[in-house]
Amino acid sequence: MAIVPTNTDFCIHYSFDKVHNNPMRVFRSIADILESFSQVDKLLVTSIDEKIEPVIMIEDIEAGSIKVWIKSVLSSFDDDALKELDWKKQVGSYLVKAKYAILNFLEDKVSITDAMEVEAIEVKLLELARETEVLLLPCYTPVQKPALLETLADLSRASQSISEGDSVAYETLSGNATFNASFQFSAESVASLLTRESLTSNSVMILQVKKPDYLGDSKWEFRHGTRNFTAKITDEAWVRKFQSRQIDIRPGDALKVEAEAVVAYGHRGEVVGQTTTVLKVFEVVGAEVSPQIRLEI
Repeated sequence: MAIVPTNTDFCIHYSFDKVHNNPMRVFRSIADILESFSQVDKLLVTSIDEKIEPVIMIEDIEAGSIKVWIKSVLSSFDDDALKELDWKKQVGSYLVKAKYAILNFLEDKVSITDAMEVEAIEVKLLELARETEVLLLPCYTPVQKPALLETLADLSRASQSISEGDSVAYETLSGNATFNASFQFSAESVASLLTRESLTSNSVMILQVKKPDYLGDSKWEFRHGTRNFTAKITDEAWVRKFQSRQIDIRPGDALKVEAEAVVAYGHRGEVVGQTTTVLKVFEVVGAEVSPQIRLEI
C-alpha cells in the first residue's frame, strides 16, 4: 500500500531502465498517461454531473524511479444538483477508485474483441458513482459504452508508450494497479465493435484548412461548418506541388475538393464514427483580405 503525501490523491510510479539510451521516453510516457487520465476523469464525472470539471495537477515529483504525485481539482458551474456537503472530496475519491478499477480490469487483457466485455466495468463504475451520495436526487448515469471504449483505447495508446524494460504503477490508498503495456486496443477497434453498417459517399466540398500536413505522412486538419476533423489527402500530384512550394496555403484559406466520407452506424442506427478522405484537390479558395490589411502589409 502506498504512503500518499498530504494533499495528493494518487501516484504514477515509473520504474525505468537506467541504461536505456533515450531518457526522454520516460517523460513522454508520463505525459501520455496523464493526458489519458484527464480524458478518463472527464468521462467518469458524467455519471454524477456533466457540469463538474476535473483538472489534474502535479503536487510533487520524487527522483530515483520517478514518482509523480497527483491531485484532482474539481469545480462545478452549477451546484444545484449537489448536496450541501464536501462533494469535491467525495467525487475526488470516486475518480481515484474508478481509475484503479479500470486499470485493474485491463491488467490481464490483451485486447477487447466484444463490446459486451466492458459491461462488468460499466457496472462497477456506476456502483462507485452511487457510493459518493453527492446528488440531491440519486440519478447517477452509467458511462456510455462508446465513450468508455474510446477511453480504453486512449489508455492503451498511453500504456504502449511505456518502453520495454520499464514499468508503471498507479498507487493509491485503495490499492495499486499496473499499466498493461500488452493491452492493444485502437480507435479503429472501437469503431469496428460498435458498427453495424458503413455507408460511403463522395461529394465536392469546400474545407477550411486548420492545419496543413507539411511532411506528407499524416493528416490535415479541416473545418466544415461547425465540424472539425482530420483527413488524409490522397491526391499525390497536388501534395507534391504543395510540398515543393508551388502551391501556397495561407491562414484562413480553404480547399475545394472531392471528398469521400465513410459513416459508420451502430446497431440502433446511431452514428458511431466518420472518416473523411480527400481524393482530389481542385483549387485553393483564398481568404478575403480587407483593403486596410493590404495597405498595412
